[in-house]
Amino acid sequence: MAASEVPVDRGWAWMIGFGAIVQNMIMIGILKSFGIFLVEFIDEFNASSALGSSIIGIQSLTFAFAAPTVLHILTSIFTNRQVMLFGSVMASLGIGLGFFAQNITFLLFTYGALIGIGNASLYGPSLVMIGKYFNKRRGLVTSVAIAGGSVGQFVMPPVVRLLFDNYGLRGGLLLIGGIMFHSALTSSLMRPTAHYTHAYPEDHSLNKASVCFKKYSLHTNSEQSEPLDNNRHTAVDVDKETTPQVLNFKKLIDLSLMKNIKYILLLSAVCFGVAGSIYVVFYIPAHAKDLGMTDQDLVWLLTIIGVADLIGRIACGALADSGLIQRYNILVISFLLNGVLSNLMPLVTMYWHLCVYCVVYGLVGSFYFSLISLILVDFFGIEKLPKSLGLLFFFEASANAIAPLILGSLRDITGNYLASFYYMGGTSILAAFILFSTRFLHQIDTGCEAESNYDKDNQEIIKSLPET
Repeated sequence: MAASEVPVDRGWAWMIGFGAIVQNMIMIGILKSFGIFLVEFIDEFNASSALGSSIIGIQSLTFAFAAPTVLHILTSIFTNRQVMLFGSVMASLGIGLGFFAQNITFLLFTYGALIGIGNASLYGPSLVMIGKYFNKRRGLVTSVAIAGGSVGQFVMPPVVRLLFDNYGLRGGLLLIGGIMFHSALTSSLMRPTAHYTHAYPEDHSLNKASVCFKKYSLHTNSEQSEPLDNNRHTAVDVDKETTPQVLNFKKLIDLSLMKNIKYILLLSAVCFGVAGSIYVVFYIPAHAKDLGMTDQDLVWLLTIIGVADLIGRIACGALADSGLIQRYNILVISFLLNGVLSNLMPLVTMYWHLCVYCVVYGLVGSFYFSLISLILVDFFGIEKLPKSLGLLFFFEASANAIAPLILGSLRDITGNYLASFYYMGGTSILAAFILFSTRFLHQIDTGCEAESNYDKDNQEIIKSLPET
Protein backbone atom coordinates (compact mmCIF):
# COMPACT_ATOMS: atom_id res chain seq x y z
CA MET A 1 0.00 0.00 0.00
CA ALA A 2 1.32 3.43 -0.87
CA ALA A 3 2.16 5.89 1.89
CA SER A 4 0.16 9.10 2.31
CA GLU A 5 -0.35 12.01 4.71
CA VAL A 6 -2.14 11.68 8.02
CA PRO A 7 -5.48 13.53 7.78
CA VAL A 8 -5.04 15.80 10.81
CA ASP A 9 -8.17 17.91 11.48
CA ARG A 10 -9.80 16.51 8.35
CA GLY A 11 -10.93 13.35 6.55
CA TRP A 12 -10.79 10.18 8.65
CA ALA A 13 -10.02 12.29 11.73
CA TRP A 14 -13.75 13.02 11.94
CA MET A 15 -14.49 9.28 11.98
CA ILE A 16 -12.11 8.99 14.93
CA GLY A 17 -14.07 11.75 16.68
CA PHE A 18 -17.39 10.11 15.78
CA GLY A 19 -16.22 6.75 17.11
CA ALA A 20 -15.11 8.32 20.39
CA ILE A 21 -18.47 10.10 20.77
CA VAL A 22 -20.55 6.94 20.29
CA GLN A 23 -18.20 4.88 22.46
CA ASN A 24 -18.49 7.35 25.34
CA MET A 25 -22.25 7.57 24.85
CA ILE A 26 -22.46 3.83 25.55
CA MET A 27 -19.69 3.44 28.13
CA ILE A 28 -20.22 6.58 30.21
CA GLY A 29 -24.00 6.39 29.81
CA ILE A 30 -23.98 2.97 31.49
CA LEU A 31 -21.44 4.12 34.07
CA LYS A 32 -23.50 7.19 35.02
CA SER A 33 -26.58 4.98 35.39
CA PHE A 34 -24.93 3.23 38.35
CA GLY A 35 -27.31 5.03 40.71
CA ILE A 36 -30.12 2.90 39.27
CA PHE A 37 -27.97 -0.25 39.37
CA LEU A 38 -27.04 0.48 43.01
CA VAL A 39 -30.67 0.65 44.13
CA GLU A 40 -31.45 -2.61 42.29
CA PHE A 41 -28.37 -4.41 43.67
CA ILE A 42 -29.19 -3.39 47.27
CA ASP A 43 -32.84 -4.46 46.92
CA GLU A 44 -32.08 -7.76 45.13
CA PHE A 45 -29.35 -8.98 47.46
CA ASN A 46 -30.41 -7.14 50.66
CA ALA A 47 -26.95 -5.58 50.91
CA SER A 48 -25.71 -2.56 52.83
CA SER A 49 -25.03 0.74 51.11
CA ALA A 50 -21.31 0.41 51.85
CA LEU A 51 -21.11 -3.04 50.24
CA GLY A 52 -23.15 -1.92 47.23
CA SER A 53 -20.96 1.16 46.81
CA SER A 54 -17.85 -1.02 46.94
CA ILE A 55 -18.77 -2.37 43.49
CA ILE A 56 -17.93 0.96 41.89
CA GLY A 57 -14.92 1.16 44.21
CA ILE A 58 -13.55 -2.15 42.91
CA GLN A 59 -14.24 -0.94 39.38
CA SER A 60 -12.24 2.22 40.03
CA LEU A 61 -9.40 0.31 41.70
CA THR A 62 -9.16 -2.07 38.76
CA PHE A 63 -9.22 0.92 36.40
CA ALA A 64 -6.36 2.43 38.45
CA PHE A 65 -4.05 -0.50 37.77
CA ALA A 66 -5.29 -1.23 34.25
CA ALA A 67 -5.04 2.32 32.86
CA PRO A 68 -1.25 2.78 33.19
CA THR A 69 -0.71 -0.80 32.02
CA VAL A 70 -2.79 -0.06 28.93
CA LEU A 71 -1.24 3.33 28.11
CA HIS A 72 2.36 2.51 29.04
CA ILE A 73 2.69 -1.09 27.85
CA LEU A 74 -0.20 -2.52 25.81
CA THR A 75 -0.39 0.43 23.39
CA SER A 76 3.36 0.01 22.79
CA ILE A 77 2.84 -3.63 21.83
CA PHE A 78 -0.54 -3.51 20.08
CA THR A 79 -2.38 -0.80 18.20
CA ASN A 80 -4.91 1.37 20.02
CA ARG A 81 -7.64 -0.27 17.95
CA GLN A 82 -6.67 -3.76 19.10
CA VAL A 83 -6.54 -2.66 22.75
CA MET A 84 -9.96 -1.02 22.46
CA LEU A 85 -11.51 -4.13 20.88
CA PHE A 86 -10.22 -6.12 23.85
CA GLY A 87 -11.77 -3.55 26.18
CA SER A 88 -15.14 -3.89 24.43
CA VAL A 89 -15.19 -7.62 25.10
CA MET A 90 -14.18 -7.27 28.75
CA ALA A 91 -16.71 -4.52 29.55
CA SER A 92 -19.62 -6.35 27.89
CA LEU A 93 -18.73 -9.58 29.72
CA GLY A 94 -18.54 -7.68 33.00
CA ILE A 95 -22.14 -6.55 32.62
CA GLY A 96 -23.62 -9.65 30.97
CA LEU A 97 -22.16 -12.15 33.46
CA GLY A 98 -24.22 -10.43 36.15
CA PHE A 99 -27.04 -12.65 34.85
CA PHE A 100 -25.51 -15.50 36.88
CA ALA A 101 -24.99 -13.51 40.11
CA GLN A 102 -26.26 -15.20 43.27
CA ASN A 103 -24.81 -12.62 45.65
CA ILE A 104 -23.28 -9.17 45.52
CA THR A 105 -19.76 -10.61 45.94
CA PHE A 106 -20.02 -12.06 42.43
CA LEU A 107 -20.79 -8.58 41.12
CA LEU A 108 -17.61 -7.24 42.73
CA PHE A 109 -15.70 -9.35 40.18
CA THR A 110 -17.97 -8.94 37.15
CA TYR A 111 -19.48 -5.45 37.40
CA GLY A 112 -16.44 -4.26 39.32
CA ALA A 113 -13.16 -5.75 38.07
CA LEU A 114 -14.04 -6.78 34.50
CA ILE A 115 -15.71 -3.47 33.64
CA GLY A 116 -12.76 -1.62 35.18
CA ILE A 117 -10.37 -3.40 32.84
CA GLY A 118 -12.67 -2.86 29.87
CA ASN A 119 -13.22 0.86 30.49
CA ALA A 120 -9.48 1.43 30.98
CA SER A 121 -8.82 -0.22 27.61
CA LEU A 122 -11.44 1.96 25.91
CA TYR A 123 -11.21 5.40 27.47
CA GLY A 124 -7.49 6.28 27.50
CA PRO A 125 -6.63 5.02 23.99
CA SER A 126 -9.59 6.93 22.51
CA LEU A 127 -8.23 10.21 23.97
CA VAL A 128 -4.78 9.41 22.61
CA MET A 129 -6.25 8.78 19.15
CA ILE A 130 -7.96 12.18 19.25
CA GLY A 131 -4.61 13.72 20.19
CA LYS A 132 -2.98 12.05 17.20
CA TYR A 133 -5.62 13.02 14.64
CA PHE A 134 -6.44 16.55 15.82
CA ASN A 135 -4.32 19.64 16.37
CA LYS A 136 -6.17 22.96 15.97
CA ARG A 137 -9.54 21.49 16.98
CA ARG A 138 -8.22 19.13 19.65
CA GLY A 139 -9.92 20.93 22.55
CA LEU A 140 -13.33 21.10 20.90
CA VAL A 141 -13.26 17.51 19.61
CA THR A 142 -12.12 16.19 23.00
CA SER A 143 -14.97 18.02 24.73
CA VAL A 144 -17.54 16.87 22.18
CA ALA A 145 -16.25 13.29 22.43
CA ILE A 146 -16.55 13.38 26.23
CA ALA A 147 -19.96 15.03 25.77
CA GLY A 148 -21.01 11.79 24.10
CA GLY A 149 -21.17 10.51 27.66
CA SER A 150 -23.63 13.28 28.43
CA VAL A 151 -25.87 12.05 25.62
CA GLY A 152 -25.58 8.58 27.09
CA GLN A 153 -26.41 9.95 30.50
CA PHE A 154 -29.86 11.09 29.44
CA VAL A 155 -30.45 8.23 26.99
CA MET A 156 -29.26 5.24 29.03
CA PRO A 157 -31.10 5.70 32.39
CA PRO A 158 -34.58 5.37 30.80
CA VAL A 159 -33.32 2.39 28.78
CA VAL A 160 -31.84 0.74 31.88
CA ARG A 161 -35.05 1.37 33.86
CA LEU A 162 -37.16 -0.02 31.01
CA LEU A 163 -35.06 -3.18 30.75
CA PHE A 164 -35.14 -3.79 34.50
CA ASP A 165 -38.90 -3.23 34.65
CA ASN A 166 -39.61 -5.64 31.78
CA TYR A 167 -36.89 -8.29 32.16
CA GLY A 168 -35.83 -8.03 35.80
CA LEU A 169 -32.33 -7.42 37.10
CA ARG A 170 -30.73 -10.49 35.50
CA GLY A 171 -32.36 -10.18 32.09
CA GLY A 172 -31.66 -6.46 32.07
CA LEU A 173 -27.95 -7.00 32.79
CA LEU A 174 -27.71 -9.50 29.94
CA LEU A 175 -29.27 -7.07 27.46
CA ILE A 176 -27.24 -4.10 28.70
CA GLY A 177 -24.11 -6.22 28.20
CA GLY A 178 -25.18 -6.63 24.57
CA ILE A 179 -25.55 -2.86 24.23
CA MET A 180 -22.05 -2.42 25.67
CA PHE A 181 -20.62 -4.80 23.06
CA HIS A 182 -21.56 -2.28 20.36
CA SER A 183 -18.44 -0.37 21.42
CA ALA A 184 -16.53 -2.97 19.40
CA LEU A 185 -17.91 -1.28 16.27
CA THR A 186 -16.65 2.14 17.35
CA SER A 187 -13.28 0.66 18.29
CA SER A 188 -12.96 -0.65 14.74
CA LEU A 189 -12.97 2.95 13.47
CA MET A 190 -9.70 3.76 15.31
CA ARG A 191 -7.45 3.42 12.28
CA PRO A 192 -3.73 3.38 13.24
CA THR A 193 -1.72 6.36 12.01
CA ALA A 194 0.73 3.94 10.40
CA HIS A 195 -1.97 3.38 7.78
CA TYR A 196 -0.90 6.79 6.42
CA THR A 197 2.66 7.35 7.58
CA HIS A 198 4.11 3.97 6.62
CA ALA A 199 4.16 1.97 3.41
CA TYR A 200 3.59 -1.78 3.56
CA PRO A 201 4.21 -4.54 0.98
CA GLU A 202 1.08 -5.53 -0.87
CA ASP A 203 1.41 -9.20 0.08
CA HIS A 204 1.35 -8.31 3.79
CA SER A 205 3.79 -11.15 4.37
CA LEU A 206 5.44 -9.42 7.31
CA ASN A 207 3.70 -9.64 10.64
CA LYS A 208 4.06 -6.09 11.93
CA ALA A 209 2.24 -6.88 15.16
CA SER A 210 4.71 -9.56 16.21
CA VAL A 211 5.97 -9.38 19.74
CA CYS A 212 8.87 -11.32 21.22
CA PHE A 213 10.64 -11.13 24.53
CA LYS A 214 14.40 -11.30 24.72
CA LYS A 215 16.51 -10.30 27.70
CA TYR A 216 13.51 -8.54 29.29
CA SER A 217 13.02 -6.39 26.18
CA LEU A 218 10.02 -5.98 23.90
CA HIS A 219 10.28 -6.11 20.11
CA THR A 220 7.51 -4.14 18.48
CA ASN A 221 6.75 -1.90 15.55
CA SER A 222 6.87 1.88 15.83
CA GLU A 223 3.51 2.67 14.30
CA GLN A 224 2.27 4.74 17.19
CA SER A 225 5.45 5.73 18.96
CA GLU A 226 5.32 9.36 17.87
CA PRO A 227 2.30 11.59 18.50
CA LEU A 228 1.13 13.66 15.58
CA ASP A 229 1.44 17.35 16.24
CA ASN A 230 1.60 18.94 12.83
CA ASN A 231 -0.78 19.17 9.91
CA ARG A 232 1.60 17.46 7.48
CA HIS A 233 3.45 14.18 7.92
CA THR A 234 5.59 12.26 5.48
CA ALA A 235 6.03 8.55 5.01
CA VAL A 236 9.03 6.61 6.21
CA ASP A 237 10.95 3.83 4.53
CA VAL A 238 9.47 0.36 4.38
CA ASP A 239 12.59 -1.01 6.05
CA LYS A 240 12.09 1.23 9.09
CA GLU A 241 8.49 0.13 9.48
CA THR A 242 9.12 -3.57 9.08
CA THR A 243 12.20 -3.62 11.30
CA PRO A 244 11.12 -4.01 14.91
CA GLN A 245 12.43 -1.60 17.48
CA VAL A 246 13.78 -2.75 20.81
CA LEU A 247 12.02 -1.14 23.74
CA ASN A 248 12.99 -1.99 27.30
CA PHE A 249 10.60 -1.92 30.20
CA LYS A 250 12.25 1.16 31.70
CA LYS A 251 11.25 3.15 28.62
CA LEU A 252 7.76 1.70 28.62
CA ILE A 253 7.13 2.59 32.26
CA ASP A 254 8.23 6.22 32.43
CA LEU A 255 8.01 7.66 35.95
CA SER A 256 10.09 10.77 35.28
CA LEU A 257 7.01 12.98 35.66
CA MET A 258 6.81 11.99 39.33
CA LYS A 259 9.83 14.24 39.88
CA ASN A 260 7.90 17.26 38.58
CA ILE A 261 6.32 19.24 41.44
CA LYS A 262 3.72 20.71 39.09
CA TYR A 263 2.61 17.20 38.09
CA ILE A 264 2.48 16.14 41.76
CA LEU A 265 0.23 19.10 42.60
CA LEU A 266 -2.00 18.30 39.62
CA LEU A 267 -2.31 14.68 40.77
CA SER A 268 -3.19 15.86 44.29
CA ALA A 269 -5.91 18.15 42.96
CA VAL A 270 -7.31 15.33 40.84
CA CYS A 271 -7.36 12.86 43.75
CA PHE A 272 -9.40 15.29 45.85
CA GLY A 273 -11.57 16.71 43.07
CA VAL A 274 -12.80 13.62 41.24
CA ALA A 275 -15.15 12.57 44.04
CA GLY A 276 -17.30 15.65 43.44
CA SER A 277 -17.03 15.31 39.67
CA ILE A 278 -17.99 11.63 39.56
CA TYR A 279 -19.96 10.48 42.59
CA VAL A 280 -22.50 13.27 43.01
CA VAL A 281 -24.46 11.88 40.07
CA PHE A 282 -24.30 8.36 41.60
CA TYR A 283 -25.72 9.43 44.96
CA ILE A 284 -28.41 11.84 43.79
CA PRO A 285 -30.80 8.94 42.93
CA ALA A 286 -30.14 7.21 46.25
CA HIS A 287 -30.64 10.47 48.18
CA ALA A 288 -33.85 11.17 46.24
CA LYS A 289 -35.03 7.64 47.09
CA ASP A 290 -34.52 8.44 50.79
CA LEU A 291 -36.65 11.57 50.30
CA GLY A 292 -39.54 9.36 49.10
CA MET A 293 -39.37 9.95 45.34
CA THR A 294 -40.43 7.32 42.80
CA ASP A 295 -38.19 5.28 40.50
CA GLN A 296 -39.43 7.29 37.52
CA ASP A 297 -38.47 10.51 39.31
CA LEU A 298 -34.93 9.17 39.69
CA VAL A 299 -34.72 8.50 35.96
CA TRP A 300 -35.80 12.04 35.13
CA LEU A 301 -33.21 13.51 37.49
CA LEU A 302 -30.43 11.64 35.70
CA THR A 303 -31.86 12.67 32.34
CA ILE A 304 -31.84 16.34 33.41
CA ILE A 305 -28.19 16.04 34.46
CA GLY A 306 -27.35 14.42 31.14
CA VAL A 307 -28.93 17.17 29.03
CA ALA A 308 -27.32 19.94 31.10
CA ASP A 309 -24.00 18.09 31.06
CA LEU A 310 -24.06 17.89 27.25
CA ILE A 311 -24.59 21.64 26.96
CA GLY A 312 -21.95 22.34 29.60
CA ARG A 313 -19.26 20.19 28.01
CA ILE A 314 -19.72 21.63 24.53
CA ALA A 315 -19.55 25.14 26.00
CA CYS A 316 -16.48 24.09 27.98
CA GLY A 317 -14.72 22.88 24.82
CA ALA A 318 -15.50 26.07 22.94
CA LEU A 319 -14.30 28.18 25.88
CA ALA A 320 -11.13 26.08 26.23
CA ASP A 321 -10.21 26.67 22.57
CA SER A 322 -11.15 30.37 22.63
CA GLY A 323 -8.14 31.42 24.71
CA LEU A 324 -10.29 33.82 26.78
CA ILE A 325 -9.40 31.98 29.99
CA GLN A 326 -6.68 29.45 30.70
CA ARG A 327 -7.88 25.87 30.81
CA TYR A 328 -6.74 25.06 34.32
CA ASN A 329 -8.57 28.16 35.58
CA ILE A 330 -11.79 26.76 34.08
CA LEU A 331 -11.19 23.55 36.03
CA VAL A 332 -10.52 25.52 39.24
CA ILE A 333 -13.92 27.21 38.85
CA SER A 334 -15.61 23.85 38.20
CA PHE A 335 -14.10 22.23 41.31
CA LEU A 336 -15.07 25.25 43.42
CA LEU A 337 -18.68 25.25 42.21
CA ASN A 338 -18.90 21.47 42.78
CA GLY A 339 -17.87 22.03 46.39
CA VAL A 340 -20.39 24.79 46.98
CA LEU A 341 -23.23 22.81 45.40
CA SER A 342 -22.53 19.66 47.43
CA ASN A 343 -22.55 21.63 50.68
CA LEU A 344 -25.94 23.13 49.74
CA MET A 345 -27.60 19.70 49.51
CA PRO A 346 -29.32 19.98 52.96
CA LEU A 347 -31.41 22.81 51.50
CA VAL A 348 -32.62 20.54 48.68
CA THR A 349 -35.72 18.84 50.06
CA MET A 350 -38.31 18.91 47.24
CA TYR A 351 -38.40 17.41 43.77
CA TRP A 352 -38.22 20.75 41.98
CA HIS A 353 -35.27 21.69 44.19
CA LEU A 354 -33.47 18.58 42.96
CA CYS A 355 -34.34 19.42 39.34
CA VAL A 356 -32.73 22.86 39.66
CA TYR A 357 -29.76 21.33 41.47
CA CYS A 358 -29.29 18.78 38.67
CA VAL A 359 -29.39 21.51 36.00
CA VAL A 360 -26.65 23.56 37.71
CA TYR A 361 -24.52 20.52 38.53
CA GLY A 362 -24.91 19.19 34.99
CA LEU A 363 -23.70 22.47 33.48
CA VAL A 364 -20.50 22.81 35.52
CA GLY A 365 -19.93 19.57 37.42
CA SER A 366 -18.03 17.48 34.89
CA PHE A 367 -15.64 19.93 33.24
CA TYR A 368 -12.80 17.81 34.60
CA PHE A 369 -13.29 15.09 32.00
CA SER A 370 -13.26 17.55 29.10
CA LEU A 371 -10.24 19.49 30.34
CA ILE A 372 -7.75 17.13 31.97
CA SER A 373 -6.12 15.78 28.78
CA LEU A 374 -5.90 19.34 27.40
CA ILE A 375 -4.29 20.60 30.62
CA LEU A 376 -1.74 17.78 30.46
CA VAL A 377 -0.85 18.82 26.90
CA ASP A 378 -0.59 22.48 27.97
CA PHE A 379 1.67 21.65 30.91
CA PHE A 380 3.82 18.80 29.57
CA GLY A 381 3.34 18.57 25.78
CA ILE A 382 1.53 16.18 23.42
CA GLU A 383 4.49 13.80 23.31
CA LYS A 384 4.04 12.99 27.02
CA LEU A 385 0.25 12.66 26.90
CA PRO A 386 0.05 8.82 26.97
CA LYS A 387 2.47 8.55 29.92
CA SER A 388 1.08 11.49 31.90
CA LEU A 389 -2.50 10.34 31.27
CA GLY A 390 -1.71 6.77 32.33
CA LEU A 391 -0.16 7.84 35.65
CA LEU A 392 -2.98 10.30 36.28
CA PHE A 393 -5.60 7.61 35.63
CA PHE A 394 -3.84 5.39 38.18
CA PHE A 395 -4.01 7.96 40.97
CA GLU A 396 -7.47 9.17 39.95
CA ALA A 397 -8.93 5.68 39.99
CA SER A 398 -7.14 4.83 43.26
CA ALA A 399 -8.89 7.81 44.86
CA ASN A 400 -12.14 6.69 43.25
CA ALA A 401 -11.74 3.24 44.79
CA ILE A 402 -11.51 4.72 48.30
CA ALA A 403 -14.25 7.35 47.96
CA PRO A 404 -17.27 4.99 47.61
CA LEU A 405 -16.28 3.14 50.78
CA ILE A 406 -16.14 6.43 52.69
CA LEU A 407 -19.37 7.74 51.15
CA GLY A 408 -21.28 4.51 51.74
CA SER A 409 -20.00 4.20 55.31
CA LEU A 410 -21.04 7.78 56.09
CA ARG A 411 -24.55 6.95 54.93
CA ASP A 412 -24.70 3.78 57.03
CA ILE A 413 -23.45 5.67 60.11
CA THR A 414 -25.66 8.76 59.79
CA GLY A 415 -28.72 7.20 58.15
CA ASN A 416 -28.74 9.62 55.19
CA TYR A 417 -26.47 10.84 52.39
CA LEU A 418 -25.95 14.43 53.61
CA ALA A 419 -22.61 13.63 55.24
CA SER A 420 -21.52 12.03 51.95
CA PHE A 421 -22.32 15.24 50.08
CA TYR A 422 -20.42 17.27 52.71
CA TYR A 423 -17.39 15.04 52.09
CA MET A 424 -17.58 15.51 48.31
CA GLY A 425 -18.02 19.25 48.74
CA GLY A 426 -15.04 19.62 51.06
CA THR A 427 -12.66 17.63 48.87
CA SER A 428 -13.75 19.57 45.76
CA ILE A 429 -13.00 22.94 47.39
CA LEU A 430 -9.61 21.65 48.54
CA ALA A 431 -8.86 20.48 44.99
CA ALA A 432 -9.69 23.94 43.64
CA PHE A 433 -7.13 25.58 45.93
CA ILE A 434 -4.42 23.01 45.10
CA LEU A 435 -4.99 23.36 41.37
CA PHE A 436 -4.99 27.15 41.66
CA SER A 437 -1.48 26.97 43.16
CA THR A 438 -0.15 25.24 40.03
CA ARG A 439 -0.71 28.41 38.02
CA PHE A 440 2.30 30.03 39.71
CA LEU A 441 4.58 27.10 38.83
CA HIS A 442 3.22 27.11 35.28
CA GLN A 443 3.93 30.82 34.92
CA ILE A 444 7.47 30.34 36.29
CA ASP A 445 8.14 27.49 33.84
CA THR A 446 6.75 29.52 30.94
CA GLY A 447 8.86 32.53 31.91
CA CYS A 448 12.02 30.44 32.22
CA GLU A 449 11.41 28.85 28.84
CA ALA A 450 10.87 32.27 27.22
CA GLU A 451 14.05 33.59 28.86
CA SER A 452 16.01 30.56 27.65
CA ASN A 453 14.78 31.08 24.09
CA TYR A 454 15.66 34.78 24.35
CA ASP A 455 19.23 33.95 25.43
CA LYS A 456 19.62 31.48 22.58
CA ASP A 457 18.43 34.06 20.06
CA ASN A 458 20.90 36.62 21.43
CA GLN A 459 23.76 34.14 21.19
CA GLU A 460 22.90 33.37 17.57
CA ILE A 461 22.80 37.09 16.77
CA ILE A 462 26.21 37.64 18.42
CA LYS A 463 27.72 34.72 16.49
CA SER A 464 26.38 36.12 13.22
CA LEU A 465 28.09 39.51 13.77
CA PRO A 466 31.33 40.00 11.84
CA GLU A 467 34.51 39.96 13.91
CA THR A 468 36.35 43.31 14.29
